Amino acid sequence: MKITIEGNVIDATTRSTLQIVLSGARGPKGDPGDGLGVTWGNITGTLSTQTDLQNALNAKVPYTGATQDVNLGEYGLLTGNIEFDQTPTNTPTAAGSMYYIDADGTLGLVLKGGNVISRVGETQHVRVYNNTGAPIAKGKVVAIAGSQGQRPTIILADADNEALSKDTIGFTAESIANGAEGFVMIAGMLTNVSTSGMTDGATVYLSTTAGEYTTTQPTDPAHLVILGFVVNGGSGGAGSIYVKIDNGYEIEELHNVSVSNIADEDLLSYESSSQFWKNKPRRYQQTFTSGTSFNVTFATIKFQPNSIRVYKPTGEEVSVVTTISDKVYIQSNVNLLDHVLKIT
Repeated sequence: MKITIEGNVIDATTRSTLQIVLSGARGPKGDPGDGLGVTWGNITGTLSTQTDLQNALNAKVPYTGATQDVNLGEYGLLTGNIEFDQTPTNTPTAAGSMYYIDADGTLGLVLKGGNVISRVGETQHVRVYNNTGAPIAKGKVVAIAGSQGQRPTIILADADNEALSKDTIGFTAESIANGAEGFVMIAGMLTNVSTSGMTDGATVYLSTTAGEYTTTQPTDPAHLVILGFVVNGGSGGAGSIYVKIDNGYEIEELHNVSVSNIADEDLLSYESSSQFWKNKPRRYQQTFTSGTSFNVTFATIKFQPNSIRVYKPTGEEVSVVTTISDKVYIQSNVNLLDHVLKIT
């Protein structure tokens, strides 16, 4: 290690300019050596006391009570832990900044663009692309439409039909211009949105108006998509919604349901051999009065106030059809083209 002092200190009342150059290197195990020859840097200034020197050093690395940002350049920071000031006086707005948010009890990370703050452990966002042909304002409900440039593309979600509701992912967390990228909140607390006319705790649903939300549960034929819950209701633009998307399911989307070739008036029936619920033709049912006749697939049945039995042409009985009051139920597995009816 070499310390070079340039300049002279004449006395305590005379201030001279000193330049201290620290340089040197260490060999293995800390032994002196000439290997690296690293220069630590220059400290220049008017130094008359030890305090002046300390202040000059602090200006190089302000480790406590800093009055300006510490810029480490492109080098990393290696440390055992990082503790954030829990009452920061400076709220950063630059993308990539992180600070402690006491009200939420967590750290806030300013995302790209500087408009959205992701609260660590409390919110989730996805970066999307808007190619709808029009800007999308903050607080609109959107669904995935496809992808472009390694980003999901979005459209305004709508409960009016399956195509515009089934892939609902969340709310826009910022305004997104057409042909631009932006963030969508898919889970967590969305703040500064309109909750006018809504009460705290109310369930929020996808509306039949594209991109909108409501606390009135949609009815058929609209598709029911739960978007979350009102946290701060009755506010024109400072409301809060806890986002938790539940798209719901069509019957055929359930994992133990197998539906195919759906026909009018099919019923859902459990099949123990496959352990699936499957669609089956409904049993024929018709209400009539005693003595009247009606046709069932080329067969004529005349109701009598007794049981109706089904026989093969050979006379073998194949099924019993139940009579309940004035309603007759004929089993759907009976092929009336190959059977005759005998009324007893």
